[in-house]
Amino acid sequence: MFYLTWAHLYRMKIDYGGYSADVSLPLMVLVQRLTLLSANLADGHEVAKEASSSSTSQSNGHSSVKPLSPRTATLTPARRRYAVLKLPSPIQFFSYCINFQTVMAGPPLTYNDYLVYIEGREAERLKSDDEREIFKKNRENLLLPIKEIKKYALEALVFLLIYLGICQFFRPSFYLSDRFNDFTLLEKIAYLVLTGFTMRQHYYFAWTLCALSCLTSGFGFAGFKDDKTPDYSLVKSFNFKESEFPRNIKELADNWNLQTLRWLRITIFDRSPPAYRVVFVFFVSAFWHGFYPGYYLFFTSMAWFSSIGRQIRRRWRPQILGFLPDTVWTWKPPGVMEGTSTIYDTVARIVTYFMVNYTALAFVVLSFHDSILIWSRFHFAGHLVCLATQLLLLLLPTSRRPTSNHHLKSQ
Repeated sequence: MFYLTWAHLYRMKIDYGGYSADVSLPLMVLVQRLTLLSANLADGHEVAKEASSSSTSQSNGHSSVKPLSPRTATLTPARRRYAVLKLPSPIQFFSYCINFQTVMAGPPLTYNDYLVYIEGREAERLKSDDEREIFKKNRENLLLPIKEIKKYALEALVFLLIYLGICQFFRPSFYLSDRFNDFTLLEKIAYLVLTGFTMRQHYYFAWTLCALSCLTSGFGFAGFKDDKTPDYSLVKSFNFKESEFPRNIKELADNWNLQTLRWLRITIFDRSPPAYRVVFVFFVSAFWHGFYPGYYLFFTSMAWFSSIGRQIRRRWRPQILGFLPDTVWTWKPPGVMEGTSTIYDTVARIVTYFMVNYTALAFVVLSFHDSILIWSRFHFAGHLVCLATQLLLLLLPTSRRPTSNHHLKSQ
């Protein structure tokens, strides 16, 4: 991490605000791998202590197992799954850190997934005899999925052509020009939407290309889905629809850069105090990206917006759904009514789409001065809306989620 810090600072010194490729991107991936492996080893130590405690209890003739330690008892299923029980050998360690498919741009695969791949033990992760039989008969096609490879190749080409075709018309630098300042607010928002869509295409292209390199080398098979179709989620980095049209910041975060999300969840989120998890995740994300002020403006704003979004969903959403004519209520135990509304979801998507594109401008232009200048040309609309919402949340009473009895009485 110290070397990555130096690389980020050196890049800022010699090419401030530039997008030239250098060693910092492979170092970012390496930091993910090393911290992920460290976390997995720590979890493996806890799992081993749990197993040792259980076997000791049984050998002493006790029928009950000793209670788990507080740390072991809180291990999530994901942390248990990826826990590493044995320290890797030097060749295993360096092979994992610098394997040729993912050394340049990821994804930051876990050590257990890599070891299963390199040792050819994919059948061990299957859940049933039926799945193992299917895998045995179709092993070659499942590990080298031609149809999936063609799909990723086509998607990568489309993302690249979209980016190259329209990026010249929607450049972030235009936001700083006097001509943009003369636009009406609606024209500025339209340009913002098109610029945001354009800039995301090169991320989609890079992630799809990385997934393609993994699939063509035989890595990516994660088992079978519930409908027995192959699952290649090990190399999937985003869900396009949810990333482009999220209902809220949480949905965007859950579907954007999935592999980095898993890294942050295992190493930071699951190990932090509940009250500070989101803040810690956003801070580590900013620090990992570098030291441009725009990163910290972006992640700080997103953490704030995400917090407000959670409060709205918890406190206001049930009451708002009660007033909308298209709300459909379904009963969920224990005695709680869950509502869905197309009107609510549509408005939420529009607001979220603006907030994300507006905030991401700081991530793109990088400097503090330019970020504040661009936001000012939108009259700080995103931040003012959130500030007003925050004040209303403090002043207005909390609405209760309707129960099934309450809903039936209202009818």
